Amino acid sequence: KNIAKNHLTLSPRLPDIGCRVFELERMNWVSEKPDQEKTYGVQVRYHGERVPAHIEGSTVTLEKPVLAAAGQSLVVYDSNTDECMGGGIIAS
Repeated sequence: KNIAKNHLTLSPRLPDIGCRVFELERMNWVSEKPDQEKTYGVQVRYHGERVPAHIEGSTVTLEKPVLAAAGQSLVVYDSNTDECMGGGIIAS
């Protein structure tokens, strides 16, 4: 809180905070289930950055951390075709 500048900081933006591993629930795949050997692009927010990730069952491991909370949707895209593969709800 900085009264002189009339600023209120709710949460600092630090590049190293966030999570890299998420467990999904209520997963829904449009065409086929992800191949655990392949790298996909995942997105947490509507205008969020797509981050490279690997998917094994219900576990998603991102190559860099993102800020996300349980209950948010995580959408998976094919990195080669940009096609939406499906996704799920972040459980933890």
